[in-house]
Amino acid sequence: MQTDHRSGRTILAILVLPVLTVAFLWIPFGFSLGGLVEEWGFLELFARKGVFYIITDATLQAQKARPLHVLPQALAYTLDPDSFLFWHLILAAALTVKAVSAGGLSRCPRLLDHAFPGGCDEQRPSQTARGKISDG
Repeated sequence: MQTDHRSGRTILAILVLPVLTVAFLWIPFGFSLGGLVEEWGFLELFARKGVFYIITDATLQAQKARPLHVLPQALAYTLDPDSFLFWHLILAAALTVKAVSAGGLSRCPRLLDHAFPGGCDEQRPSQTARGKISDG
């Protein structure tokens, strides 16, 4: 039985490269970096209105189209309101999950066909360049 080492290396790259990239983003300042403009704005909102996890008309009316926009910051503030450590950890985890997901989808574009049957057929570059691929 012959094994294909390329798929093992690809899966390793999909998992390891995002982790290394996110780690390199935090190397210059580490977890000691304080909040930037957006974080202080959320802190002010939490101080004025209390911690809220989902945006409603009563909390942030301008952002109500994105109800989960404040969820990571609210979770981090709930875990530790006196530091930005959990803000960093949640952001690093989110970036890693996004990169691994993008790598997995780029490795298996057929997953999109199963998730959205017929929805991706018209936009696939390989089909538009060479014409419609037949199933036969």
